[in-house]
Amino acid sequence: MSDTRHAGSIQADAIVHAPVDGVWEAVATADGLKRWFPIDARVVPGVGGSIWYSWGPGVCEGAAKITVWEPTRRLRIEYGDMSDEWTLEPAGNGTSVRVVTSGFADSEAGREQAAAVERGWRFELAGLRHALERHAGKPRHVAFPRVAGLRLAREAIWGKLVGPTCMGLGSRAGVPRPGSVVQFVTGARDRLEADLLIHDSPYELAAVVYDWDDALVRLRVGPPMANGGGDEGFEASIFVALHGDRAEEAREIETRWGDLLRAALA
Repeated sequence: MSDTRHAGSIQADAIVHAPVDGVWEAVATADGLKRWFPIDARVVPGVGGSIWYSWGPGVCEGAAKITVWEPTRRLRIEYGDMSDEWTLEPAGNGTSVRVVTSGFADSEAGREQAAAVERGWRFELAGLRHALERHAGKPRHVAFPRVAGLRLAREAIWGKLVGPTCMGLGSRAGVPRPGSVVQFVTGARDRLEADLLIHDSPYELAAVVYDWDDALVRLRVGPPMANGGGDEGFEASIFVALHGDRAEEAREIETRWGDLLRAALA
């Protein structure tokens, strides 16, 4: 995947090894979206329709208006002063995916928002590939513990998040690098090996955990996701996506790793 910044917009591209109609279903239907992007979604298809996304009540949820609807080709949604435009094209045995988010203010705050969205799409497109290439057609269950209102420096929070009392990140190769194998030896006594996809300290990390049937894990330190959160310090979160009949396992991880996160950041 590549990311390119333009004035007022962010562009992210990926090649997904899945047919274009399957990718369209993933970005433009409620069932498809819930397998990789929001925790819940509702879609009223067609121009003038809407897509409603939710990462949990009061966390981050809202509706966007559909202004372009060209099945298997283009989708554009608008929300406030912002917009996302998806473009899909066949590419060999897969699909070229491009998403452009526009509407960022020409200010320091706007540039910070654009950088955060750029990091967000990097992870979300990795999640799209992961869902369609490794777990096609399977439901997704999510564990998503978060701690908000943190007044420490981002680097200090990150150190606690990946440190031995919380996630216990380690690598036989020394410094963790994308493409390398890492270990999580957590304060809850998990011992997990994973393929590192993203390592952008002190912002985020994403990895695929072999021991949990290729579960996708993301660690993040950033602004709070709560709707209308304003300037309330940083939020640290652990996002775990499990595919298949694993709802009970996701609930158990949410409780256990939530307790771990809260204790590490107390």
